[in-house]
Amino acid sequence: MNLGWLRSILYGLVSGITEFLPISGQAHRILLLQFFGYGEETGLLALMVHLGLMAALLLCMGERLRGILRERAILQVPMRRRHRMPDPQKLLEWKLLCRVIPWVLIGNLFSLRKDVVSGGLGMLALQILFHAVILFLPTRMAQGNKDCRNMTPLDCISVGIGGGISVLPGISSMGAMTSFAAASGIARTYAVDFCLMLMVPLTALRSLLDVAGIVSGGMQISGFSGVLQCLTVALTAFGGGFLGIQILRRWAEKSDFLNFAYYSVGLALFTFIVYIIV
Repeated sequence: MNLGWLRSILYGLVSGITEFLPISGQAHRILLLQFFGYGEETGLLALMVHLGLMAALLLCMGERLRGILRERAILQVPMRRRHRMPDPQKLLEWKLLCRVIPWVLIGNLFSLRKDVVSGGLGMLALQILFHAVILFLPTRMAQGNKDCRNMTPLDCISVGIGGGISVLPGISSMGAMTSFAAASGIARTYAVDFCLMLMVPLTALRSLLDVAGIVSGGMQISGFSGVLQCLTVALTAFGGGFLGIQILRRWAEKSDFLNFAYYSVGLALFTFIVYIIV
């Protein structure tokens, strides 16, 4: 699938920005492909998007993740050989991440079942509308102040389920996870960074599934120009992803996600109109 230069730039940029905002990045990609006159996203195109997103995540969250891994490594050193004690808060974050990640990954493995994640634009519109409800409900609750020091196993399961249901293309991974976190009383700004860390293994899994799709279905690309366009998608997805992360963090510091819920309602209506027309 060769999109052309302008479409490749637009596709990568929109994919990157929408993936980390609490709106469905996959839904936006589906709609863009509809307007471009294509069918489903190919494995190679999806892989380029996910590689760009992974690069943006590692740039923004890499230091924090490396810090957690360093503290974990110190814990493995015998007590008499340690230069310092490990940071208990980072060790606690490691423990919480290990509790949540399996729920997120298991849910997203259902993407191998095409009957689970397909259904056309009509089903996509319903999923986006459901996502708007997920975003809306925490805004009616008092904002909590939990972080890794007082998160419970039930909180971890709740966030993990939020990531798991993002296998549905109308559900945003960041939107669902942060909303489930907020409903559990976790501070919004902490929830955003915690869920961004969860996005690293989730994006890695999605990249592996893309590779599996390429192996089974072929590269579906023609010519050197097509290769460069795929790289353009990856680069613009990286730039859009970095921008999306910065917007999300600043937004979470000042406000809830009610406006994104309204946007999702509008997107659902727009998707349904496209479904009727097409």
